[in-house]
Amino acid sequence: MTAQEDFAVGVPVARHGSSVLQNALTCLIDTVCVRLRFTATDDMQGLIDHVRVAAGEALAAADVPFTEVVDLVNPPRNGESNPLYQAMFSLHEQPPELGLSGCTALLRRPEAARATCDLVTGVWPDGDGGCSVRLAYRQDRVPRTGALAVGETLAGILRRGPAVERRCLAERLPSQPAAG
Repeated sequence: MTAQEDFAVGVPVARHGSSVLQNALTCLIDTVCVRLRFTATDDMQGLIDHVRVAAGEALAAADVPFTEVVDLVNPPRNGESNPLYQAMFSLHEQPPELGLSGCTALLRRPEAARATCDLVTGVWPDGDGGCSVRLAYRQDRVPRTGALAVGETLAGILRRGPAVERRCLAERLPSQPAAG
């Protein structure tokens, strides 16, 4: 969308890495910042390989809180956007369902104007072996055509890949390191 060759994408991660946090009854989510560098000559396989390596490196450092990373990098801040990335990508392993006996849970996605950054893209399993791409974007910063192009491109990659890749790229991205 921006033709930048050097940019970053935020990826949410669970913060249950320490033995103290593993038994916590709370939602502990932080963000890792994946820095991506491409050139105009990269082909699709080269891009996928680069993303795999960059995501693996970022996830290997997931135990460092995002706030510490921001403090260390000390980027300029404007108070209107995230200081390290303007796009977020999430890959979900399970459909968004919460089963609580005697209770009803309702999934609420953020409104575009309240999205955590300019463009939020998520891949969700749909329960029958496929997956769907969900987008939220800030209409004051991202043109609708650009947001739709991102979604269509990602959906096209998922449709073209073999069955294992369509099952939400689970084997394409490295796992988070085991808790130690």
